[in-house]
Amino acid sequence: MLKVFSDLPLAEYQLVSPHRVIPLHSMVSSVGHCEERLPSYHWDGLRRAQQPFGLFQWTISGRGQLEYEGREYAVSAGQGMLLQIPHDHRYFLPRDSDSWRFLYVCVHGTECRRLLHELIRAFGPVWDLGAESLPVRTVLRMFREASLGEIQNPFAGSAAAYELLMSLASEKMFPKSRNSDRFAPVRAYVEKHFDEEIDVAQMAEIAGMSRFHFTRQFTREEGAGPGEYLLQVRVRNAARLLADPKLSIKEVSARSGFSNANYLNKVFRRVLGISPREFRKSGRYSTRLR
Repeated sequence: MLKVFSDLPLAEYQLVSPHRVIPLHSMVSSVGHCEERLPSYHWDGLRRAQQPFGLFQWTISGRGQLEYEGREYAVSAGQGMLLQIPHDHRYFLPRDSDSWRFLYVCVHGTECRRLLHELIRAFGPVWDLGAESLPVRTVLRMFREASLGEIQNPFAGSAAAYELLMSLASEKMFPKSRNSDRFAPVRAYVEKHFDEEIDVAQMAEIAGMSRFHFTRQFTREEGAGPGEYLLQVRVRNAARLLADPKLSIKEVSARSGFSNANYLNKVFRRVLGISPREFRKSGRYSTRLR
């Protein structure tokens, strides 16, 4: 076990701040460092609480068991659980495990629930996370700040909740390996030729991989499949071109690599939530073209 965790005291902190000047939709309610050794340790996601909340729990040592929507997970050292309550799951100390030591954070609020739902839907309830990963470092710092009484008001608690959730999203969608040079030639090619016809086979050839292996590795490292990555690049450039009122939507679609304006409109709505025309009128871009 790393020294940073072996020296960590076992403690739990409730962060309750009832006085709020403005409504907040994302809050930390508790943070703790626990070690469970009794077989009676068991939580049922459908019988746990009257008010909904979310849980991130990262295993330091030992092993726990999670049953999630009929599927079983052995949650070992270096793995985190991301759960919503209430929900059809239960986690417990299995009979063949001597202990389960972990850090945890409980969060609540409508925005927390929305973000948790999206993260679990996209990446599942159990994640592999190293001790140096951003989410684990964030929880460790939160635990220390709570022990020193540094999270004393609801706004600090809300900021902490957002930070945790954004660290989880960042870990999955923008992992450190993204900065490696392995796919740099592919990204450079896409950035230069996004307005041309590009398919996954071309991208795989540039990477020197089979299409299947390239798709799997690129998706894992970039946080999006190669086709989705290409669409994101095209949408970003379309947004830049929309800042020029002299260009028609049809011209923007052609210069951005979309086959027609209707397809640009469909993708733009899916990625940004509004149409190209609405985006142009909204002012959501710099008036200076880059």
